[in-house]
Amino acid sequence: MVVAIAAVALVAGWAGLEAWSSVRAERLAGEHDELVAWVRAMPRARPVLEGAPRECDSYAEQLRAVADVPDAALFRDDAAIDAIVAGRPTTEVLALAMQHEAALQAWNAVATCDHSELPLDLSRGVEGMDAPLAPLFHATTLALASACARSDDECVGTAVRAMRLGQDLAPGGAMLGVMAASARLELAMRALSRAANGASNDALARAARALRALDLAWPSLVDALATESVAAAATTRSDLDRQGTLARLAALEAWAFFLGEARAWERARHAHDAAQRSQLRALAARRASSTSPRVLEGAGRLELYVDHDAATRARVRALVVALERRVGVAGELPVDPFDGRPLRIDVSRVWSVGPNGTDDHGAEDDIVVELARSLRTP
Repeated sequence: MVVAIAAVALVAGWAGLEAWSSVRAERLAGEHDELVAWVRAMPRARPVLEGAPRECDSYAEQLRAVADVPDAALFRDDAAIDAIVAGRPTTEVLALAMQHEAALQAWNAVATCDHSELPLDLSRGVEGMDAPLAPLFHATTLALASACARSDDECVGTAVRAMRLGQDLAPGGAMLGVMAASARLELAMRALSRAANGASNDALARAARALRALDLAWPSLVDALATESVAAAATTRSDLDRQGTLARLAALEAWAFFLGEARAWERARHAHDAAQRSQLRALAARRASSTSPRVLEGAGRLELYVDHDAATRARVRALVVALERRVGVAGELPVDPFDGRPLRIDVSRVWSVGPNGTDDHGAEDDIVVELARSLRTP
């Protein structure tokens, strides 16, 4: 009799657990759909640096422009990349750039687009992040090779456009977009820094104004982080129907965590620079302290992404100051993203304190740009 009662209680409890999980899943689905709509509605206006603005999806137009640019070993050859940055691209690189000249001209023209659409399919979760980013990086490399071989002025102008177009990957692009954008910005900054040695003052002044505009319109890391969380939530949601009851309960907890995390990222939106970085790092640490295997996946990279984005922005700001000083403009020093104070400057250098937050006077992990003829960005 006791066994029978226990069995009935167990069945009733199990049924109640399944009913509760179904109710919670329905509630989370409503929250999830609201968050997806919010991410899709994020403003993605981009600054137009030259020419008449066109209302178009610059991300999609970039993809169409470079669809035929092939992969090649040279894009993974550090020596070939260094030669491009130095303004001495190899014959192979120049031949490939000439072969795709029309595509590169179309790619350059995309800089007149004034907005970028969301590049990810959020309904597919992390699978929606399989955006074809490689051709975009290859096109950047070839465009810089072609321009830097012609003249330093053209190299500077193309580098600025490459930075503008690279930023299009970040709004709503999740962490993949942030890292791809940073890679393109870093390559372009290296080329610009070298070409500035021989470029005209007019070209340098235009570049400084353009980079100021790009800094003011810097894609919000909050958008990318929120997109990352919503995509992770979508992956967890899609797995629910394939889970047993206990595994389903664990998946529901992970789903709720990702949705709450997306809202928490958004609350950090209105903080600035160092304060926002501190908040974002704290949220990243919260994920890293979870006991859920689903939540822990990728957690270790979030703090790295936050610091990497700040480092890229610090380099851009330091480069703006260096360019302005080169043409005799003593503009206001931008804020250091790492400590919220103005960038440091002396007679030969401008620098950020870097991720450790300590002013090492240009040493350790400080991010330094030279003010003299060589605008090197280590």
